[in-house]
Amino acid sequence: MKSIGTLIIVLLSAVLPVASGAGEEALTWRKCVEIAAANNPDVRASHEKIMQGRAGVGTARSVLLPRVEADASVSTGKTETSTLGGQEGRTNSYSYGVTAKQLVFDGMKSVYDLKAAGKSLESAEYDYLVTSSNVRLDLRSAFVQLLRAQESIDLYAQILARRKQNLTLVKMRYEAGREHRGSLLTAEASLARAQADSAQAARGLVLARQGLAKVLGLAVSGPLAVTGSLTAAPAVSDQPDFEALVRDNPVLQKMMAQRELAVLNVESAKAEYFPTVYGFLSADRSGTSRPSSATEWSAGVQMALPLFEGGATYHGVRGKEAALRQASEDARSTRGAVLFTMQEKWVNYRNAIEDAGVQQKFLRAAEERAKIAESQYSIGLIQFDNWVIIEDNLVQLKKSYLDAGAQALVAEAEWVQSRGETLSYEE
Repeated sequence: MKSIGTLIIVLLSAVLPVASGAGEEALTWRKCVEIAAANNPDVRASHEKIMQGRAGVGTARSVLLPRVEADASVSTGKTETSTLGGQEGRTNSYSYGVTAKQLVFDGMKSVYDLKAAGKSLESAEYDYLVTSSNVRLDLRSAFVQLLRAQESIDLYAQILARRKQNLTLVKMRYEAGREHRGSLLTAEASLARAQADSAQAARGLVLARQGLAKVLGLAVSGPLAVTGSLTAAPAVSDQPDFEALVRDNPVLQKMMAQRELAVLNVESAKAEYFPTVYGFLSADRSGTSRPSSATEWSAGVQMALPLFEGGATYHGVRGKEAALRQASEDARSTRGAVLFTMQEKWVNYRNAIEDAGVQQKFLRAAEERAKIAESQYSIGLIQFDNWVIIEDNLVQLKKSYLDAGAQALVAEAEWVQSRGETLSYEE
């Protein structure tokens, strides 16, 4: 539960002044986490659920405390006699008093209700952790997508420059009669593809900025930029203890809290069969404008026992018992789902890291082949058809390597989220 307190402290801190100046400098990952913790609407809404839960505990506790009420009244009246020469009379009267009432016994219903309110608060706290975990995944994904979009601008600019250089080389050979028109048209088409990719990358950058701004809780994206690397940390080779991770997962802990809440709701419903007993003490004083008044004191016990209510209590208990069975099955289902999801995300993370490493090796090989092939083509040692295959392969591998790096980081974020780690998680 320490992480709950840490996150709430961050949430209640002053909202960072980033709405107007976020684009003045590139945001680091930690800075984005701070902004999201303070501004993200899902996190803030989840925090308000905790506040509601705390209020619910206070409301449930108040039933166990004495209730004191004061009342007062003032009235005036007039009387007339019906005989001749009758006289009128006006009377002013008053009364005031204090009544104290204390619950003595209600079949432990109020105690169960108080415990149930505590479980509702506990469930809200776990829900806060789940929300924070989900927001972290959304934030990390949006951060990586913007980082990828920024790097794609530079990548496609390099590809565009290379395509222009290739077209110039092909055109020179075509004008010299050493290349046919099909090769020239192919080079022009490759240049057009590079120009389209550059334009699409620019539009993708705008969209990625808006996506990050949304998760950060900012009204507008502006010239938002981030700084970081698309290289994911190597995955630990040892397989984690999934059973231990499942037990500590806030998703499962929330479901277990809801099951315990259902147990308390059953006991509270059964308490409806018992009588309700109150002790009371009251003091009242009343009188008129005449110098006569009276003080009354009373104390006693009040009991109410339901004799017949159409089976409402019986059916209420049956309904709560059904809700308990449902909560038990939901918890069992959630445990299996969480365990499988963690194992799946762990495998995906390992695979993504390996794929990124393989793509890097392919890219290095393609870059070396492209250098050699360009020199060979310029002096006529290889045909255009062979050279263009090598060039296209280089371009495709550059794109694939960029995507593989981004996918590895997202896979890492999904693995972290499957464990229930929150915004306070340190990389």
